[in-house]
Amino acid sequence: MNNKSQSYSKRIMLIFLAFAMIMAFMPSMAFAENSVSGTMSSSQFLAAKDENNTITLEGDVTLSDNLVISDGSTLIINLNGNTLSAKNTVIKITHGNVELTGEGEVKENSPYYAPVFLEGSANPNDENYTTVTVGKDVTLTGWSGLFIDYIVDNGSNVGYGIVANVYGTLNSVRDTSGAGGHALYVNGTLVATEGNIPKITLDGARLNTEAGNGIYLAGFADTRIINSTITSNAEGNTGIEIRAGKLYIENSIVAGGTGEFTVQPNGNGSTTSNVALAVVQHTTKLPLEITVANGTFTGGAALFEENAQKNDAAAIDKIKVDVQDGDFEGIVYSQNKEKFISGGSFSEKVNEEYLDASVDTKATYTAVDGSIRYIIGERTLKNTLNNMSEGDKIVFEKVAAGSEYIVPEGVEVTNSTGADMTINNVTVADGVTAVVKEPEPTDPSEPVNPENPQDKPSTDKPTTGDQEQTTGDKADADKESDSPKTGDDTMVLGYVIMMLAALGIGGTLVVNRKKN
Repeated sequence: MNNKSQSYSKRIMLIFLAFAMIMAFMPSMAFAENSVSGTMSSSQFLAAKDENNTITLEGDVTLSDNLVISDGSTLIINLNGNTLSAKNTVIKITHGNVELTGEGEVKENSPYYAPVFLEGSANPNDENYTTVTVGKDVTLTGWSGLFIDYIVDNGSNVGYGIVANVYGTLNSVRDTSGAGGHALYVNGTLVATEGNIPKITLDGARLNTEAGNGIYLAGFADTRIINSTITSNAEGNTGIEIRAGKLYIENSIVAGGTGEFTVQPNGNGSTTSNVALAVVQHTTKLPLEITVANGTFTGGAALFEENAQKNDAAAIDKIKVDVQDGDFEGIVYSQNKEKFISGGSFSEKVNEEYLDASVDTKATYTAVDGSIRYIIGERTLKNTLNNMSEGDKIVFEKVAAGSEYIVPEGVEVTNSTGADMTINNVTVADGVTAVVKEPEPTDPSEPVNPENPQDKPSTDKPTTGDQEQTTGDKADADKESDSPKTGDDTMVLGYVIMMLAALGIGGTLVVNRKKN
């Protein structure tokens, strides 16, 4: 092969390498998403969807009609710090998957239903048929923040395959007539109890209600509330009212109005006011299953259950309430249920009939400010003791045999259990009241027994060298954490320079080839 041929082959190889470098670095480069702003129709809005099914708001967007997702497609809306609005019912999902991301708001300009409205399938086997995900920095504002409704199939009202995952904020405001709503609403005509019933998860969510209920669960759904806050504490409001379905609450705060609680029968709406958690079976007589793992509940009634609709005994037997722990500020009342509390801290004395047969621990805690809490359950008692301080008082009324407790210094303890008990490794006789004191210090003048190794003082101390080494390690770690990573601006700039250089080499070779 002559030199000219070899030179030509090398040039082709360099061009190929330059192209390969460009293709290799392409995934690291960001491509601009389609973006929209201004007033437009829903079809114009959907036309901006990019190849990743994403629409990004460049500014506020007002839709002239409802955005309906009915073809099973996926749509990701990046609010990007902006507001998406329509007159009412901004997004209606009847079959499809919508994810709301970024920071921003979806709202009804003339509140009537909800900014996001969900309907499901007629097939009980359909999973994830209609889904919505509300990101942690997304706010939905309307008469309801999120509305779950039914469809009619052969005379039945159904809604299978609905899934709602809420990590953001749901706000309920009064509608155009001045009527209050619900931050989360499940229509009471959803009566199917089998199949893929609606599933709702609130995780880190924040629900706020101007007037009405934070959550109104009238139809049958499976709802989980974790690490969330439901605030509906204006006079006459209720935090959560459940009338059918399953409800699980963990590590959440629920607040209703703190005035006198009331209940009124209602076959087409909520029944209670000034309640944190209300359990009132609907006229549909569907099962209710409520589990409170823990949380804080504040209202005129912290927990309330009543048969407002005068349903028969067979229907009331379908109600199950399980309170495992929590902080209850307000009255706890149940008309029909017994033995449903196994733990918790209560501002009002609890009816003995409400206590589960397994309860073996009871105490009364009086804080230094004079407020009183009635403590039920071993776990709740130990948590309470951990948070007590000097000047507080605790009266032990019932403890499990062999129980031992650690009580902070300065707390006054009274043993009223009817038997001896152990506090801070000391036996306290029944009927004794005493203030916990700090253990007497060991006399430093007492000689050390050299024959007993345990009496020898320790000489182990961290050396300066060890401390410096630790500091050095941290500095090295900090340096490593500051190193550029794939996707950083500096790396992308480097890639661009390398690609341009490669293209420059290839381009030069091509020009030279033409000259030859």
